[in-house]
Amino acid sequence: MSHMWRNIMTSFMLAILPVFMAAAQSGGVSYDRRFDVGYEWTAQGYSYDENLNYSGSHYMVRKGVLTASLREYLGDHLFFSTNAEYLLNNQQTFLHGGPLNYHRASLGTDFGMRFDKTSIHLGAAGGVSWDYRVRAETYDGELRWIAADMSSNNLEGRLEAGLTYHLTSYLSFGGSIRRTWYNQRTIRPASHPTYQPAFDEATFSNLSAAVEINVGIPWKSKEQAPPRNDPPPVQPPPMMSVGESSGEKASSSESSTPRFSFPLQNRQPITSGYGAGRNHQGWDIDLQTGDTVRAAAPGTVTSTSRSGDYGRMIEITHRNGFATRYAHLSRILVRDGQHVGRSQPIGLGGKSGRTTGSHLHFELLKNGYIVNPARYMDSK
Repeated sequence: MSHMWRNIMTSFMLAILPVFMAAAQSGGVSYDRRFDVGYEWTAQGYSYDENLNYSGSHYMVRKGVLTASLREYLGDHLFFSTNAEYLLNNQQTFLHGGPLNYHRASLGTDFGMRFDKTSIHLGAAGGVSWDYRVRAETYDGELRWIAADMSSNNLEGRLEAGLTYHLTSYLSFGGSIRRTWYNQRTIRPASHPTYQPAFDEATFSNLSAAVEINVGIPWKSKEQAPPRNDPPPVQPPPMMSVGESSGEKASSSESSTPRFSFPLQNRQPITSGYGAGRNHQGWDIDLQTGDTVRAAAPGTVTSTSRSGDYGRMIEITHRNGFATRYAHLSRILVRDGQHVGRSQPIGLGGKSGRTTGSHLHFELLKNGYIVNPARYMDSK
């Protein structure tokens, strides 16, 4: 069994190593975090020496475990998490049971990779279990749990590989396979004059499996605008010369102000507007990873960059001192210095940088200062 487990783990690690390396090269470092609490069903196999005087059934050891984890994202895909587990349910039900009850607590860590809806991880943990009780019965069928003959608590170490599916940003479920080492693999019930234990001796299998469901709370720090060396504000225009009508001047100023189109093909909900929350600078627009992001007006690409906060970002300069920014992209389709037209595809939406989900962060700047995009957007 141990030889088979080594082959499984080695194959798994070799298969995902190139993907880990590729993911590590993509995107800037970010510090998104999420806290998860969950419930886990574990199935622990064992071999045993049968007690011929015991007439009950032998079932796989199945336990309910309360889990908690704190995850920190290291880039667009990679994450690191710290986990805690406590064995919560020793009841005999359809989902829980077996001839052995005990308490267990453990701490561990995972390193993994998150895609849009799924994530994979490798982990290690250490723990302790205590108060082992063996199922027993009398000759007339009365049940009781009797103590195991153990001189100390049982220490354990564990490696695991797992897969998780994320139904939403807050709900996920997954499974894992585990290889565990114990300082006492063999459990023997203490002798009892009346009750017959389910086994004379049981030995834990090193291989176990778990299925769990989690509820998560993602959060991030307030977004900060990337550094920018802005030119000084443009000075007000000179006073009108004698003979120039105010109507002519207003018409000239109005024609020099560009109008901006919505940066997606179809209008999507704005999940966080300008000035929302703690003075949110710009718009957060809902989208799916891979949706096409378009230039809001004709202009020149002045910056394509990656940062921890904004992830992959494009900045475009337009006429009359205006500029636009498009952040959290999954892919950039233009290059610095390239001229783009209105509604031309410039990137693909995503969730790079410090963000808890796929969206476009859109900013409009005038003379180096961020302004409300709603004041300059085309109504069409």
